[in-house]
Amino acid sequence: MTRIAHQPICPKCGYDQSGEIATWQSQCPMHGTCPECGLAFEWADVIDPSRARLGWYVEHAPGWRSMLRRSLPTLWYLLIPNRYWRRMRMESPRSVKRFVLWVALVLMILYIVAAMGNIAARYGYTRYDNAKLVAMKAGQSAQMQATIDGMMADTTTLDYWGPVIGESLLFPLRSDRFYSYGIVEAAGVMAAVCAGFSVMWFLLFCAFPVTRRRSKLRVVHVARAMVVAGLVAWIFVPLAMIAEEIAFVSVFTPLPGWFDRTMPTVMSTALLLGLLIWVQWFWVAAVRVGWKIRARWYELVLVVIASCFGVVFAGVLIAGLDLVRQAVEMWAQRFGI
Repeated sequence: MTRIAHQPICPKCGYDQSGEIATWQSQCPMHGTCPECGLAFEWADVIDPSRARLGWYVEHAPGWRSMLRRSLPTLWYLLIPNRYWRRMRMESPRSVKRFVLWVALVLMILYIVAAMGNIAARYGYTRYDNAKLVAMKAGQSAQMQATIDGMMADTTTLDYWGPVIGESLLFPLRSDRFYSYGIVEAAGVMAAVCAGFSVMWFLLFCAFPVTRRRSKLRVVHVARAMVVAGLVAWIFVPLAMIAEEIAFVSVFTPLPGWFDRTMPTVMSTALLLGLLIWVQWFWVAAVRVGWKIRARWYELVLVVIASCFGVVFAGVLIAGLDLVRQAVEMWAQRFGI
């Protein structure tokens, strides 16, 4: 009889395989099939799930540096959900905490880049505005020139850089910019909607006993998919911030002839609509490719339609974020940012 330290369960449905292992006498088979859900697997992966770690996936990275190196491969596979789920093995160990930390790390890096771009854009606009005021001084009286000098911003003082840096770090929660395409706000709404859709998919899977019996799928797999689909969408928010900066810079800086000022808006709109398609594609691919559930297409279409009621959760999330924005506004005004 084979002795193992890890409780062997079916990676898909969680059925205990100890009874099957107890029948082994002189040799161990290489492959097996779960009698409960019919999943085919390798016994080595069931006995030792660490063998199924994926070399490209951030959840299985041993450290921060490795996690950063695996960011691009992970995003590349996530871009096409079928490709992602074809490589994502149910035997692989899960670490939702590590995935959440990875998303937070990526968001922080992109946010810092966007904040630096915001600072540079505001400084560039200040120089542009000062140059226009200098041009206005020509031919004016001494009194008018003194008035114009008072209108110019002094970019060498802390009084200038303090609010600029503070607002850039708080953008988009805090902004007094006169010129905006609304790209960041749209990205935030779309990310919240994608999160709401994912929550609804999770509820549709777990709330109905018939669905659970037919799928024969452990809830942990559905929860993992909800976290992945719900969080990845938020990476588009700092990317939208960068697009907003490019659009803002185009107001006062000559850009290449092929660049149209509406390009950031058009591209962002296309990406955000694509994001809504992606989140539904992600879940359909999870069912058909990743979890190998034999669902009929019309059933999947009905679930996709039902998941749109996730906008209710998105509305709650957006309302909560708006309260955060108002609190940040009050705090920023108190400190003169």
